[in-house]
Amino acid sequence: MRLLAARDRFARPWKNGGGVTRDVAIAPPDAGLDTFDWRISFADVASDGPFSPFPDIDRTLTVVDGEGLALRFGEDEERSLRRGVPFAFPGEAQVHARLLAGPIVDLNVMTRRGALTHRVRALEGAQTWRSAAPRAFLVSAAGDCDVTTASGAARLSRYDVADVSGEAATIAPGPGALVLAVEIMTGRRLEAPA
Repeated sequence: MRLLAARDRFARPWKNGGGVTRDVAIAPPDAGLDTFDWRISFADVASDGPFSPFPDIDRTLTVVDGEGLALRFGEDEERSLRRGVPFAFPGEAQVHARLLAGPIVDLNVMTRRGALTHRVRALEGAQTWRSAAPRAFLVSAAGDCDVTTASGAARLSRYDVADVSGEAATIAPGPGALVLAVEIMTGRRLEAPA
């Protein structure tokens, strides 16, 4: 297990300059916003506006703090996103965001279409979790969560992430915790459990 602590991240401008983002993990490690294979990040959204386009990228956004966000696709479709519910969409889509009730923080997971896929889901309660995916991460989106693997143990605070790739992880969320599992797959999409 490797701890990716929130305190070690730095803010950089969005691709379109309309806000700030903080990378959690990116591959390859020296990739830019147009050259990554996969990327996990947190973004601060403080005002309404357009999303940056990411051609050939599949994207999942999860609101982790704040009241929510409405995404408008083109002229017709609008989708309201609430805290803790992942929403997937193509990175090249024309998207305009509208805050529902003040600023939010979201978790973004992106993978290059055709080469990689990903899945984001909320984990409920104490459990042992192991992913079949080559890369797997546990995100403490709210509250604290104790994570234990064969290689170590850590207490995740808000926005801390544990890289648990290849390991079984015992998860013990504290009161009010929101724990998200992020899986990065090569070549095939893992289906959601029935």
